Amino acid sequence: MRGTRGIGAALLALASVVLVISFLPVLVPVGSLAAASRAGLRGTCHQRPERSFDVGGVPLGACARCTGLHLGGMLAGLLLVVRPRTRSSAALAAVATVALGADVTAGILFASWDHPWLRFASGVMLACSVLPWAVASGRDALAAPMLRAEPVA
Repeated sequence: MRGTRGIGAALLALASVVLVISFLPVLVPVGSLAAASRAGLRGTCHQRPERSFDVGGVPLGACARCTGLHLGGMLAGLLLVVRPRTRSSAALAAVATVALGADVTAGILFASWDHPWLRFASGVMLACSVLPWAVASGRDALAAPMLRAEPVA
């Protein structure tokens, strides 16, 4: 289980760094650090201020859903470090994926759909269910015996 703990630790570290980067515009609202934070997250997040949490009127560097994904990644990583045999079910991962998809679809179809806490929750739920499932599935696949072709006589 050492490998699973290592993956969990890497996931925890990466998600923590990204979450801190998304909070930099709030912590240091002016200057090149805030601009670098937003630029660094631009490739993975639309960063629309109206879909982001704000602190004192300053929006985070990531939208509510991406903030949820980052926090969920931290929680999933912590769970894998503390309990490396954790296994999330494929059904739970599928439900979380459908919930996030429904939230995205509602946001596209209905201009009045403005529920940042729902976006945040769908991101946390997706990361907390899919990441442990993917790690466990990969671990199981690597541990499975290799199938060998029998020589043809």
